[in-house]
Amino acid sequence: MEYRWSPPHTMLFSKDTMELQTYYISVARSGPELGCSSAGGQQFCYSNVVVNVTMQRRKSLFVWHIFVPCILLVATSWLSMLLPPDIIPGRMVLCITSMLAMLTLFTSSLKTMGVSYLRASDVWYVACLLFDFLIILEYSVLLWLQRRREEGEAKWGQVQPFPATDGTKLVRPSPVKPKTSKRETRQSARSLWEDLQEPSYMDEISRWVLAVFFIIFTIIFWSYYAASKREHSEQ
Repeated sequence: MEYRWSPPHTMLFSKDTMELQTYYISVARSGPELGCSSAGGQQFCYSNVVVNVTMQRRKSLFVWHIFVPCILLVATSWLSMLLPPDIIPGRMVLCITSMLAMLTLFTSSLKTMGVSYLRASDVWYVACLLFDFLIILEYSVLLWLQRRREEGEAKWGQVQPFPATDGTKLVRPSPVKPKTSKRETRQSARSLWEDLQEPSYMDEISRWVLAVFFIIFTIIFWSYYAASKREHSEQ
């Protein structure tokens, strides 16, 4: 007995191509094919028909619903670093709001596409949340250094000047800054640490360091998953 599709050009469904929210589904028929199996030392051959179902992810859905919103939210937090450190409410509102929005996107994706393994979108969400947290952490450290500096200046202003013995005007001692040499590694590192304690300098350095790290992470992320997809397709 030989099985055949009858008539040969009819469709299995109303359309041989179906669509889901996250996948393209294509259905193709093949056959007849001859299959053989052995049982009890005897080989049996039979005719069958085959239906091939191909599922392909919809890339545009993930790009526009996950990656682009996260990039915009991280950029919003990064733009808060352009504001002066004295504008505390403005900077904190931008950072906290973007983090809450990203958490909302993350939790909604877990509900709609819940699986038991680690997804690429999970790695992306966690990395974006980490960068947002680093921006908030940088601003918190900046405020701590600025408050520490102001307290040090206030204590210095309360120090009484030493009276002069020859009847001249009072002399206030001035702090002596140690001379730093760029040739010596320890002194250059100490000088860099002193510069980082300056709030404006620290804010400027952190601004570009975080931006460069995020760009590097994005390139590595897309390169890794593009290479892994190519390997799976070849297999």
